[in-house]
Order: sequence, then structure tokens, then C-alpha cells
Amino acid sequence: PPPPPPPPPPAPPAEEAAVAGLSGRAAGVSGTRQFAALRRPPVPLAPSARAERKDKLSIADVAKVHAFFYANGAVSPCTRDRVRRRVGPNLWQVAQALVAMQTMAALHSQFQAERVLCGTPLSYSSFKKLAPW
Repeated sequence: PPPPPPPPPPAPPAEEAAVAGLSGRAAGVSGTRQFAALRRPPVPLAPSARAERKDKLSIADVAKVHAFFYANGAVSPCTRDRVRRRVGPNLWQVAQALVAMQTMAALHSQFQAERVLCGTPLSYSSFKKLAPW
């Protein structure tokens, strides 16, 4: 069997490092104390997870609002009455126009009176934002 490799040479003492042109910091020696440069952990660039809102509506609740709008409105029979919504670059979602038979405030008060959403009250502005079209 081959002989074991020789051990690595010892690190040069501070005097030899000074002769070699290295400062105490570069040599790893500061006077009689040795030090280690501590590095801070890198800053994460990914966004942190957001806390979920307390007043967030579930998908089922949004579907109930949409169903309420379709039950209390009329879909236009004319094929030219269409609405479209942008869902992406050069992507549009097209649907038949929905005609409201009442004002938005009257629809909201009727929605609150029917208590479609059993526990959570829905503000007027949120009700308007959840309108299907």
C-alpha cells in the first residue's frame, strides 16, 4: 500500500506573515487575539407571505353574489349587447350584457334584506366590486 500523504504545513505565525507583507487582518491574527469575520445572512429577495385578510369572502360567497345579480337582472337578448373584460395582454373575456332592473343601491339593500350571506355583512362598495360585469 502507498504511504499516507504528508500533513499540511502549519499556518505561518504573525512574524512570518509580517515579513511576507501581510497585515495582521490578512494573516488572520490581530496582535495576540485571533478573530473571525462574521458575515450577515443574505437578505431574502422573495416577498414574504402575506397574512390573510379577516374580512375576505370565500369563493362560495362571491358565487352567491353573482347568482343574486343574475337572478335580479336580465341578460340582454340582443347579440350585439356584449361586455368584455381584459384578463391578460391581448386576452379578453366576452359575455352577454347583463341589464340591471334596479339601481345598485336598491339591489344592495335587497341583498342585505334577503341575507344571502348568513353571517358576514357586505358593504356597498364591496357589493359593487363583486358585480359580475
